Amino acid sequence: MKRFGQYFGTLVAIVALWLGLELQRASLGSDSALVVKALHLSPLLAVLAAGLGCACKLAFDICTFNDYSAAEIPALGRDIAAAKADLHARGFTD
Repeated sequence: MKRFGQYFGTLVAIVALWLGLELQRASLGSDSALVVKALHLSPLLAVLAAGLGCACKLAFDICTFNDYSAAEIPALGRDIAAAKADLHARGFTD
């Protein structure tokens, strides 16, 4: 829930900033046609930036995925066997 709060707060701040700039567009004057076009494209650019960030995070997570060595596999098997025995002793399995 904490991460949701961070994302939601950031989204609200970005939307408030965009709306504020959009409402002040008339006071920018005709000299800033590029700024006005950028304001209209800013939601699309924000979505594209978020997608690019997610793609980079996914690529990083795939590249740094933990691979278990052969030495850890027997220990994992022993832990699973101990958990099965404990569940059987408590009557959760047949």
